[in-house]
Amino acid sequence: MIDDSVPAGPQRDLALKLIAKLERLPDVQDDTSAKTWSDLAEISSHLPKATLAKTLERIGCAADAAPYVIGGLVPDLAERFRDGPAQGAEVAAAFLDEAKCAGARGLSEENKAKLREIRDGAVRASPSAVAR
Repeated sequence: MIDDSVPAGPQRDLALKLIAKLERLPDVQDDTSAKTWSDLAEISSHLPKATLAKTLERIGCAADAAPYVIGGLVPDLAERFRDGPAQGAEVAAAFLDEAKCAGARGLSEENKAKLREIRDGAVRASPSAVAR
């Protein structure tokens, strides 16, 4: 359409250059990575919540995971800890601590807001957590 409707010249060249990336195929799923994530999901479904919390913190805070792993965990983090919101709050707090959690660097504001909700929601729900 650009070829037909935009006169030849620098404007058309620029427009074609800007849309060239749209011609790329979507990222192809890496079978090894997909299997690793699937295995992790299977293992984590059988872990006690406290162990799961520590495991997720370790995985999410790894420097080479920044910020993709945490970003992938955020959408279902609260649900994962539905029966143990204090552990969910602990994980969320760890994921918000950029000084101690290299994987937190570069998180989107949307993910940070969701993590704050999880962290703060558990504090409001648990009187013992407020006393700490």
